[in-house]
Amino acid sequence: MDTSFYPYFLHNRAISAAESEVVMQRCVGVWKQWIIAFVGRLSSQSVAMLASASLGLLMAGQGFAQSAGAARNAAASARAAASAPQPAASAPVQPPVLVVATTATAVALPFVNSESADAVAAEIAAAQRTRRHAQFTVAGMQSRMYLPPTRGIRAVRTQPTAVILLGGTDGQLIMADLTGPQLAEAGYLSLGLHYHDGWGGSKKLTGIDIEPFFEAVKWLGEQKGVQRVVVLGESRGAEAAILTGLAAARADRAQPPAPHKLAGIVAYVPSAYVQPGVGPTPNDLVPSWRFRGQNFPTLPIFKMPTFSSENLLKAIAAAPKADIDAAELPVEAVNVPMLVLGADADRIWPSGEFSRRIAARAKANGKDANLRVVVYPQSGHRLLGTGPSAPSQTYRWDGGSFTANYGGTEAGNQAARDAAWEELLCFLAQCTPKPGN
Repeated sequence: MDTSFYPYFLHNRAISAAESEVVMQRCVGVWKQWIIAFVGRLSSQSVAMLASASLGLLMAGQGFAQSAGAARNAAASARAAASAPQPAASAPVQPPVLVVATTATAVALPFVNSESADAVAAEIAAAQRTRRHAQFTVAGMQSRMYLPPTRGIRAVRTQPTAVILLGGTDGQLIMADLTGPQLAEAGYLSLGLHYHDGWGGSKKLTGIDIEPFFEAVKWLGEQKGVQRVVVLGESRGAEAAILTGLAAARADRAQPPAPHKLAGIVAYVPSAYVQPGVGPTPNDLVPSWRFRGQNFPTLPIFKMPTFSSENLLKAIAAAPKADIDAAELPVEAVNVPMLVLGADADRIWPSGEFSRRIAARAKANGKDANLRVVVYPQSGHRLLGTGPSAPSQTYRWDGGSFTANYGGTEAGNQAARDAAWEELLCFLAQCTPKPGN
């Protein structure tokens, strides 16, 4: 199965009835396209024979979906009728479960050394031939490349802009595995970077160097057909994306300037500050990012009774102003256009308010001309992607699990995700932004 076409089945996570309906409709649409493409190569007699069989197949497929929906409704009605005489408290809705592979079991295929041009070309050719993702070791990081389809009825024209994907607290390729295939369908090559092991791994989000991200930008820009590179980060990855823009700006000022093709930064549900790293215990304040051997100052606010968006804002307001100012992300130092997408119903941290603070800092420094900030009032933290998204998610991996409350509602999240995805594609295409908030 070409998993880039079935993003809802990645990681074997549970899907809602609405998601099932979307997938069924897409599958039926592809069956129709396959039949049309195949019929064009047949004789008129064969066409007549195949048309009858194909029509029956499509009707059967759609009938199956309708029957399944009717069966679900009937079963639900029966359960409701059975429980009517003795009403009981309804059980809490269980969040979908995402099984997270650890570093040791994440990928069966090897990671190709990116320093060998011949090996890179061979790996990309093999990936395109077998319709899989290409895998490399780039700047010391295991990386996965998501290639636009170039053959068959799903073939698209590969865009000259490529995207680097940086996940959040997990630091692995979970976000990239979900977002990369969706970008590929839109014609954008992307590269996900596994830069630390947030859950159960040995490499924590502590003292992560920014230089390898910039090296990955330069490497991706050297690949065939790539004219521009955009770094897209989500949550903690948005911090890394903005700081990568800072590294590129300093490279521009170097003598001689270091060539690169960085053309934009996208920050999904970002922080406006450098957040603390992952220490031995939740109350340990450790540096998360560093550049040229120097740690970036971090917020001194991890020690709070209960971590929430509200408590985080209160802690920032109560902390010494000099410490808060030092930890604020220097967005004004980024020389390339930026797209910032926040969410006001975010329960992980207040990315909507953080996005406004990013805009305020850029404006105060006269650097808001190339900045686009959009905040979605009804969205939770899972703003990246398209389609439905549950307000909470249970993650399981070898040796542990936890349930994250991302916020928002399924309907609010879906509307915001689809709108934000349009903003992303518009930004990638360097088109004029739509009038907005």
